[in-house]
Amino acid sequence: MESSHAMTETQVVTASQPPSPLSAVGTLIAARDLEELALAAALCPAQLLGARETVVVLRSSQADIVERNPAAAGSELEQWALGELRQVTRGEEPSRQGSRFAVGIDPVDGWSGVVAVNITSPDEETSRGLVELGRIVSRCVGQIASLKRRATALEDARKSIGKGLHDLRTPLNSLRLGLHLLEPGLAGQDPQVVQRTHRAVDRLAALVTEMYEALHENTEPR
Repeated sequence: MESSHAMTETQVVTASQPPSPLSAVGTLIAARDLEELALAAALCPAQLLGARETVVVLRSSQADIVERNPAAAGSELEQWALGELRQVTRGEEPSRQGSRFAVGIDPVDGWSGVVAVNITSPDEETSRGLVELGRIVSRCVGQIASLKRRATALEDARKSIGKGLHDLRTPLNSLRLGLHLLEPGLAGQDPQVVQRTHRAVDRLAALVTEMYEALHENTEPR
């Protein structure tokens, strides 16, 4: 049955020189978004466990991210992975059907997932490695989700501060105009008081303008 989810797919080429486990895990941790994470997770089983095929699925209510390694990975493994996605949980033992193994990815921020592999000669090391991969991917999904939440909060704060600075310009301009209009009536007053008031308003207006411009300069794409 064809999924109604929007699909994001990337062709994957297996690395010719297998990296060290530390390097492979580093690729997972360095992922900046879920697409990069799924791509790295699809490469790891071939690099570290000798998997012939790998399918990684990350699913939310709005989209599926599907990565295959190699790019022509069999549809049977993918269909099995999608079936396991509905029932597999991350535990001490992966789900297994013959040479196929699957491990679940913890649900985080509406995303869940599964890593499914096809391995010719599986052993206990294969199971342990796949379980550990599931743990690492789960933590990375949580980390990316947390960073996304923080980025959203920072952007909301930036917009709020920018609006406040923009709104300050109107009363400052009104205050400056009011001082000019009142100045003839203050002729008998100490001129230094009037001058200090003008300078204070000018400094405040300049500070608001500087902060507003800096706020937008620091968020412009480079």
